[in-house]
Amino acid sequence: MPVSEVGHIVARDIAIAAKVMQMANSAFFGRSQEVTTIQHAVLIRGVDLLKQLVIAAEVFHAFQPRRHIDGFSLDGIQGHSHHVAAIAARLPLPKAARPAATVAGLLHDAGKLVMASRLPRECEQIRRLTIGGRVSFHAAEEQVLGASHAEIAAYLLSLWGLPQTVVFAVARHHQPSVHESDDPPFGAPAAVYFANRLAHEREPTAAGASRDRPPSGDHEYLQALGMEDEIAAWRTLARTVVAP
Repeated sequence: MPVSEVGHIVARDIAIAAKVMQMANSAFFGRSQEVTTIQHAVLIRGVDLLKQLVIAAEVFHAFQPRRHIDGFSLDGIQGHSHHVAAIAARLPLPKAARPAATVAGLLHDAGKLVMASRLPRECEQIRRLTIGGRVSFHAAEEQVLGASHAEIAAYLLSLWGLPQTVVFAVARHHQPSVHESDDPPFGAPAAVYFANRLAHEREPTAAGASRDRPPSGDHEYLQALGMEDEIAAWRTLARTVVAP
């Protein structure tokens, strides 16, 4: 498909086009060149990455809650997602893995948007179970829905045709484990997992909100990755990252 045609298709939806342009110009991908048009975004970022950015923008556009849900903030999820993506893009990834880690960081909590948009009562029930720390967020999700927001997001993104690397990173962003298929071992899944953890450590929790903290027992995971001495440096790095 010609670049001009791709740009024309994206530009039909002004809101989506604006979001794609924002992400294409973000610090995730460096600022060597300013992206000024959708066609330019295709040339600079590539058709495949642009398609993934369009899907990321569409997720936030399409799955907006129809009513207020206590403890849920669309702006909060968007801000956290951008924060995770910005940290993931700066972790010591191979260059080829960075786009997948960035897109997966943007979309890792897409399951929460789906839940809030389509299952608001269940979302409120999950939040009530987590108040006071009686039940973890994941345990509450399993109790109420029989699935986690990570699994919901991964299923949606696989249906939408995102690359398996992105889908796996989203599915595993609360599961610190090395899989035989991980190539390299410190790729998008590991980067999104640690970026999510580091972002949560840096972000304040709104009153009444349930913080979705990743597990803190990472020593074995870091050992398996051969990076057990790196977490302190990553925390220092995370303090310098400002989400776009």
